[in-house]
Amino acid sequence: MDDPRSAIANLLDAMKPRRLLLLSPDPHGEWRRWCAGHGAADIVALAEDPLSALETLGRFDMALVLGLLERMEKTKGVELIGRLRNLHTEHLFVLIGDDARWRATDWYGLAMQRVDRFQIDNQTFVLYGYDLADYNRVRSWNNPRYWANPENWNKYRW
Repeated sequence: MDDPRSAIANLLDAMKPRRLLLLSPDPHGEWRRWCAGHGAADIVALAEDPLSALETLGRFDMALVLGLLERMEKTKGVELIGRLRNLHTEHLFVLIGDDARWRATDWYGLAMQRVDRFQIDNQTFVLYGYDLADYNRVRSWNNPRYWANPENWNKYRW
């Protein structure tokens, strides 16, 4: 895709969130209209001091953070992403422009995966996503069958 709007529209169309949390510098502007036009029924939009505002909010089907992290201190941004991911939603997407403070390893450390990358007027935007269902996939070795050599239980004295 060559446009973040179409990527986000595809996400909204695919997931059809009933309750959407939108965090954006202009929460009642273009992005809100865009989300409403693509099926998000109940949209809660925040811009100012989102960490305090989240204190009173519950769970959402999806959360979008669009262009807000570039305006925040990085430590507050990390706290915001962690809080959204752990307490408020199972589907989190972040669109961030060029910001030297944020590196790809920061996103991977927050359990986010790169969804897409966009080049618009000599500026790069990256869309990162988190989906709880895909986060900790089942691995064949990660089960009790392979733990602590159960075939040796009660055979040897260690």
